[in-house]
Amino acid sequence: MIRKTLNSAFSARIVLLAISLTLPLSGCIFRDRSQEYQRSGSIKEITLPEGVSSVPLEPLYPIPEVREQESTTFYDIRTDGFVVPRPEPISAAGEKARIKIQKVGDRRWILIDAPAAQVWPLTQSFLSRSGIEVAESSPNTGLVVTDWVIFKSDPQIKNQYRIRIEKGLRPESTEIHILQRHADVDAKDVAPWGGKSLNVERESWLLEELANALAGDIDNKAASLLGQSVGGQVKAELFIDGTEPAMRLRLEHSRAWASLAHALTQEGYILWDESADQRVFYAQFLDPAKKRNWFIRLFTFEPKSNAKERRYPLNEILANLAPKEEVRSLFNGVLNVAFSDGLEDAFGYLVVLQREGGDVVVKIRDARGSRINLADNKRMLSILRRNLI
Repeated sequence: MIRKTLNSAFSARIVLLAISLTLPLSGCIFRDRSQEYQRSGSIKEITLPEGVSSVPLEPLYPIPEVREQESTTFYDIRTDGFVVPRPEPISAAGEKARIKIQKVGDRRWILIDAPAAQVWPLTQSFLSRSGIEVAESSPNTGLVVTDWVIFKSDPQIKNQYRIRIEKGLRPESTEIHILQRHADVDAKDVAPWGGKSLNVERESWLLEELANALAGDIDNKAASLLGQSVGGQVKAELFIDGTEPAMRLRLEHSRAWASLAHALTQEGYILWDESADQRVFYAQFLDPAKKRNWFIRLFTFEPKSNAKERRYPLNEILANLAPKEEVRSLFNGVLNVAFSDGLEDAFGYLVVLQREGGDVVVKIRDARGSRINLADNKRMLSILRRNLI
């Protein structure tokens, strides 16, 4: 009798265990809802009660539009098909950002190899540490206006600074321009900001102090959300003009000319001649990417260059451009140019500047003014942009 009771109890435990094991399993069966959105209908709009008005919602941190021109490469399906462009090489400056004070004519500014979103908070931090109060600050325009500053060496004069932070010509670079004005310490009416600083020495003081401070702080990679919009438009962008690669510089002509003159001495470019009146540079380009060591050259056949190629003076080049429609349209209006079938052996490249409104458009042609290979043209323009100052 006792044995039967034990067997019954044991059997009951097995049944209870089996039931307990099956119960959780039923909860692991999920309904497939992946296609339910196709059967969903529209929802009625929410109606507010009388006397209550709605306010449109705006994102606190809007995502800026990404434009193709802001890239270091430019791609056009009409000319490139579906070929994926090669990535740009890592900057020769390495991981450490370069900071320099540039000068063109009587204008000076700070050039930093760092994005404006990083430079903006560092500039604000410098002013705070220096005891210079900020009167106005606008990330959208990249402007910072300081409060009045009085120097111990000249207590009768008060000084004010306007700091403008802009995107640089090179990708991921920033420019800082500083303007100074002053007035008597008791003066209530102050002259408006001009195009130049009233005291160049006071301007240079803040320029150099800020550059030195940024040199010590720029390795801090922190960036400001507000600073993402600082800098305005891209100053140098690569684009396709019709079917021809070109570069647009949003600069005054003197700055564009000086910057290109520097770039045409860097990274494979050799500047031979120039004519500011005709807005043309004459240069050679030896692609550094095509340099190979002696071992590879030993087992690679390379056709010899044309021995008849000659380098002519720029004025002679421009007086004998190729009589083609594409050449005439580019050089139309340029002083002292002519077209002929001569100088077929001329070599090198012409870098031509065109004014388009307030911008400068740059194109590269061969020594006869004709278009060059599309891929080579894009690479040469990309290298030019990378070395602008």
